Amino acid sequence: MAFTLDNYLQSQFDVVVFSSVVVMYEDIRRAILEAITRFTADSLHPDLRGGYASARHIRRGDPTECSFHWLHEPMLPGDHVIRTDHKSPGQIVLEIRDIIDAYN
Repeated sequence: MAFTLDNYLQSQFDVVVFSSVVVMYEDIRRAILEAITRFTADSLHPDLRGGYASARHIRRGDPTECSFHWLHEPMLPGDHVIRTDHKSPGQIVLEIRDIIDAYN
C-alpha cells in the first residue's frame, strides 16, 4: 500500500485519495504513513460509515455474507466521519471534497 501511495505522491497530484478498510486501525495506518518516503503533506482521514441497512452488496445481487464488525470499531482521533446510508457515491465524494476544502 505504501509503495502505491508513494508512486501517486511522486506524480505530484494536489490531492490523493486512498481508501482501504485496514487504515481504520491505528497501527496499520501509522506503518503505511511511515513507509511513504515522499509524504510531505498532512493527511486527512474520512471514515465512511454505513449501517446495516446500507448493505449494497445485497441490492446488487451479491450472495456473499458481509461482516459488520467494523461498525463497532471506534474512530481514531482526527478522523472525519461520513455516514453513507441512503447517499449516492456522488454525495459521498462531495462530502469528502468539503473536508478537503475546509482543511485548505
